[in-house]
Amino acid sequence: MRSTDLNLAQIKRHPNRCEEGLQRLYRFQHYDGGWGWWEADETGAYQTAYVVYGLNEAKLAGFEVNEEVLARGAEALRRPLVETENLNLKAYIIYVLTKYGEGDISLARSLLDRQAQLDLYARAYLALALHLSGDDVSARALVDDLASKSIETAATAHWEERERDWQMMSSDGRTTALVLQALLALDPENPLIPKAVRWLMRNRLGGYWRTTQETAATIIALADYLAVSGELEADYRYQVIVNGEPLGEEVVTRENVAEHREFVVTDLVAGDNEIKIVKVACSHPGQEGLGTDPFTNGVRACKEGAGRLYFATTLRYYLERDRIEADRSSGGPAVRREYLHPETGEPLTEVRVGDLIRVRLTVDLPRDMWYVIVEDPLPAGAEAVNFTLATSGLRGGQFEVYWSHPELRDEKAVFFTTRLWEGTHEYTYLIRATTAGRFRALPAEVTPMYEPEVWGRSDSAVFEIKP
Repeated sequence: MRSTDLNLAQIKRHPNRCEEGLQRLYRFQHYDGGWGWWEADETGAYQTAYVVYGLNEAKLAGFEVNEEVLARGAEALRRPLVETENLNLKAYIIYVLTKYGEGDISLARSLLDRQAQLDLYARAYLALALHLSGDDVSARALVDDLASKSIETAATAHWEERERDWQMMSSDGRTTALVLQALLALDPENPLIPKAVRWLMRNRLGGYWRTTQETAATIIALADYLAVSGELEADYRYQVIVNGEPLGEEVVTRENVAEHREFVVTDLVAGDNEIKIVKVACSHPGQEGLGTDPFTNGVRACKEGAGRLYFATTLRYYLERDRIEADRSSGGPAVRREYLHPETGEPLTEVRVGDLIRVRLTVDLPRDMWYVIVEDPLPAGAEAVNFTLATSGLRGGQFEVYWSHPELRDEKAVFFTTRLWEGTHEYTYLIRATTAGRFRALPAEVTPMYEPEVWGRSDSAVFEIKP
């Protein structure tokens, strides 16, 4: 959340959602004042700093925040700030505490001599911390160095890390957003700014970005950009035309400039459909716009008036298949699912209404992974039973039981594990057959939440339940 007029107007339209979020964060706080990925896992310095940052931003935006919770969270950062050898984490904590009003400019300056050891996103945080502390000379030097490390084309600019800090959920998209934020604060006329904005807008996945971390960082940076660039003063109309026929139009003003609009096209022709994004001249004077000009389907977005129009096109399609085979991405986990007798552990040969079934998911990881999500869709004729949930992994030749946050939902079982080591892991839970019939179960899927391009899935299954 930001304290710009744009975000305040949007946030205050959903007060109940904001209050629910605050209450959930209060409930997740640990006895030591910190937070983890989930309520019952270990406290993490990065997660604690991230929550303190969010609570403080909510407070600055005018929301009533529990001051004791916030103060305990800030205090919980003191020890890792001093003890951690992770300079990226140290820079982030310095930034968060500086935003909170309890920064240490001497400690921030001490990182300047070691900035070469910092990832790019951590240098951006350090620059912002120094800027908030009043040392714009040092902050500007950091930003100038970051600018020199951009990957620039004629139209776009972005930044790439040498390696990923998975524990701190880093990515090139988030880094680009954070460097953009630092540029806006310290060098608002830098020509890389509109190029970075264009790169971020081109890398949307519909109305969001690659991960929740990227989405949050990008929204914050774009809110700052809108406030600096004057694009909040929008006053234009646009029309969407598909295959020569109008699909819809909208009028955009300052009051609704941040609102998301979606137009759904359901009548694409059979065969190849190619979409090309081009800048086109519209059919009457005074209009200009960006659009698409495919071979068999033309999508064109036309606009007139003051302001900039951003849009994205997303294609969703579904394949008809009787069976989906197990598969995985390069470097992804191998996943196997079994339906077993709840007592003997033997594969089931027959299931009747009312029977209990033990589901066992076996996940083989080729390397350590952070923030792993395991999702197992349930057969339509069964429901999950909320007991005997267990997770274990093979380490040093011994199976070791470890913490995992389970959620049993109507349609699937979900496990969240903060870190999984390389090797074999098992997830087991019970379901009960409730309805007679022949049902299909979609594959179980495993992916690190902040590496969505890494994934693995099991086979689909056909599940027959007899009366």
